[in-house]
Amino acid sequence: MGTLVAGPARSLLDAQAGLPDSEMQKGDPQLEYETINYSAAGIQQLNTQNNVGTRGTLEQWRADWPKEMLKKARTFVGKTSRVKTPEKISEFLELFNLKSKGADGTDVPFCAAGLTYCALLTYADLVSPGYPVAKRMDTLRKLAPEIDHYYFYPTVACKSMWFVAQGKSQWKAKQPNLIPRSGWIALFDWENRVAHEPNHCGIVEAADAMSLSTIEFNTSSTSERNGGAVEAKLRNYNNVIGYIVTDIKPGAPGTL
Repeated sequence: MGTLVAGPARSLLDAQAGLPDSEMQKGDPQLEYETINYSAAGIQQLNTQNNVGTRGTLEQWRADWPKEMLKKARTFVGKTSRVKTPEKISEFLELFNLKSKGADGTDVPFCAAGLTYCALLTYADLVSPGYPVAKRMDTLRKLAPEIDHYYFYPTVACKSMWFVAQGKSQWKAKQPNLIPRSGWIALFDWENRVAHEPNHCGIVEAADAMSLSTIEFNTSSTSERNGGAVEAKLRNYNNVIGYIVTDIKPGAPGTL
């Protein structure tokens, strides 16, 4: 295991200051859209930064990561929201040097940011247990290249997750006979457009032929219908566009 060194990760996010890119997201069909402004170039730098050279090599692929990520996500369910824990929502977005409120005071969506935070937190606990809590953000940012290489593209934008997964052959489009596996990432298009473009994401917990159970960030609960919560959801397949496969090691037999 390489040594995690705090340093350039945060400075590589300086490009976020320009925020030239944006995406509209919402956590349920009945909610209003929220807009997240970000720098795709800044996030790409985070995921491909030269800190791998500093550590000498990538950390290992972990077959247990999808299962452990679900366990970690479960710890946020029903406890984490803009109302109950605004500081935790801020932490999800601070991973990408973003604020939880836009310049106009509106809430910034965090479905992809929260999912990415959970993924990195899980991986850090697996490969670097006992890292200093005071250096958590630097530790998580340092591991972004591993998550990108092995599992999915760490980002605040659902469409970026989608594009990169397709390019890496980690994408499976929705099919009538396809049952997603636990730990896959489901992408949704609430408008159900012919030319799909995702506007929400979630972690698959279980699925059958009729529905899938997910854990989702920035969605609604019975008590917070305006969204902004981490909740377990039961979804049908109507608005699912497909899945990012997270449980096959890149280059291994059976790789898509």
